[in-house]
Amino acid sequence: MSVVNYDELFTITRKLTNVIPSNKRKTKDLFSIKEGTFLEFKDKTFFVKESITYSEKNKKGKIVDSWDECEAICLEEKGKTYFVEVEDDDGLKIYFSHTIVKLRELGIKKSDIKQIVDEEDNIKYNNQKFYYDDDYIAFLGNSDEKVYFVDFEADNGDYLTIEQYEDGETKAYISSSVSGVEVIQA
Repeated sequence: MSVVNYDELFTITRKLTNVIPSNKRKTKDLFSIKEGTFLEFKDKTFFVKESITYSEKNKKGKIVDSWDECEAICLEEKGKTYFVEVEDDDGLKIYFSHTIVKLRELGIKKSDIKQIVDEEDNIKYNNQKFYYDDDYIAFLGNSDEKVYFVDFEADNGDYLTIEQYEDGETKAYISSSVSGVEVIQA
């Protein structure tokens, strides 16, 4: 995960001026995370640098599912960047992406992804087996740009997600389902 420079980190830290008291924080506030929001998780503070909504649509173009993904900078880790995904899937679900993975570390190439999906193959990473779970297309923000997602799940509950963008860019990362994330300044 990338790291911001000290000047940017100092500027971000100075924006944390109006912390919401812990007894006034609400879980529902997580559904309205936007750029500039501060989050607290496991006694660490995160600044939301960017937030984007992904949407799945049915054949008629109606949105049937959506979720927000935020680029969050950890103030205590010298600006290390993480991704936080928030969705309403029969209740609040929060996923914390903590590891970016290169396809070569998975032992695959971009051209292998279709076959992996067709055969519902598993992928091994760091001696951990990830089992094929689902694949789907979502739209990036308010655009017509499609992103192809392939999800895998490990026995310990970690997720491996591969994202393929229309421009050919492919990303893979490991995430975990988490709880206890709070908005401390909106």
